[in-house]
Amino acid sequence: MKLIILFCIIVSLCLFPAFLNADEKENDSEEKGKLEKFESEIEKPKEDSSTHSDDDDDDDDDGCNIFCQIFFKILYELFIGHPEYEQTCHDYLWEISLTDFPYQSPGCGIYGYHTNRKMQLQINSHYFSDLKNIDGFSIRSRWLFTPFFSLDGNFIRLNENLDPGTDKMDIYDFLFNYQRFRFQRVNWWWGMGMKSVKREKYHSVLCLDTGLEIFPVKPFSALFSVNIASINNHAVSEVFAKVRYHYKQGQIYFGYQQFRAESEVINGLIAGFGIYF
Repeated sequence: MKLIILFCIIVSLCLFPAFLNADEKENDSEEKGKLEKFESEIEKPKEDSSTHSDDDDDDDDDGCNIFCQIFFKILYELFIGHPEYEQTCHDYLWEISLTDFPYQSPGCGIYGYHTNRKMQLQINSHYFSDLKNIDGFSIRSRWLFTPFFSLDGNFIRLNENLDPGTDKMDIYDFLFNYQRFRFQRVNWWWGMGMKSVKREKYHSVLCLDTGLEIFPVKPFSALFSVNIASINNHAVSEVFAKVRYHYKQGQIYFGYQQFRAESEVINGLIAGFGIYF
């Protein structure tokens, strides 16, 4: 119950900026900053470049259908699998449970055997900088309420120093992820949720999320994740990568974070810390 209450508090902090007034914006400069260009990129009308052709024949349709069936079969096996088969032939996938923290036992990441732990909460916070005019503060949380599924809440506030004044933009996500591969040294997940971007205007859309974390050697781990969405028919994505140093329930990490809206890119280095509950 304590973990549930703590997770709800973290998610509330992540989502609270959505209800703030846009009056916080202090940028009076006529020259556009990168944050303004980022929002402009997802605001501008999308050109309709679709074309239609009547030259397709039945053979092409049959070939496409066969390819699609094979493609979706592969996707199903990769992303979903067959629980009955996995339970029969790979009992270790179902016996594995969560650890108190990475490397609690030799060779174990966040998953291990005979721990009997069914829930875990991770809270991380980091500083972002593009080494120029933009910096920011982020808080990220992941609640594994079972070894199979997680709820993730991410928030970052970006600040851009302009002449004169400053500009601000908030980006936050609320995600539901399926932990598809649950091994002692490798964890891969995928899922979906809501992505929101707030500057002068507020945008909120569905998004897709996937990520991978590996635990090659104590006390390090490496994480890579991608989050994609479409706002006003414009592709918006986030790439997140970090290397973590673990010490019992604590961690420090360094990495890279990128935000992209079509051709407008904001990227920078990150440094932060976290804790496992």
